[in-house]
Amino acid sequence: MLTFVSRDEDLDDLIADLEAHGPCDIVAGGRTKERALERFAETLRFPDWFGHNLDALYELLDEHAYAVTGSGADWHLLWIPGRRLLRDRPGDYAGIVAVLRDVAELLVDEPGRGARSVVVYGPDPSGATPTDPDQEDPQ
Repeated sequence: MLTFVSRDEDLDDLIADLEAHGPCDIVAGGRTKERALERFAETLRFPDWFGHNLDALYELLDEHAYAVTGSGADWHLLWIPGRRLLRDRPGDYAGIVAVLRDVAELLVDEPGRGARSVVVYGPDPSGATPTDPDQEDPQ
């Protein structure tokens, strides 16, 4: 399941809610597509061979989610994209969101496996308005 949360919502409350429901990975920052992919790699400790492209992001996120949910626990991923990515590179933002959607919606038909949930702290690229460009990016 993929959901979008407005940046008007309290981030601390969102994180607490996600963490209360199982393992939660939080990836923050990324002013550009390249930097966002680096943040995913750093935060989730991707191997050195990570290709820093969307196909590789999908592959490694899927492997990570599969490993976490194998014990039956639900897995949550929160991505907090950089505001400059939202404002200046909507196509790159939409590309990363498409990968996150694919990972979240992949159904693994195995008994005892936990669910996948991805939350994007930002607008749905299919029609929402970008956030305030005057605020600073976390990275």
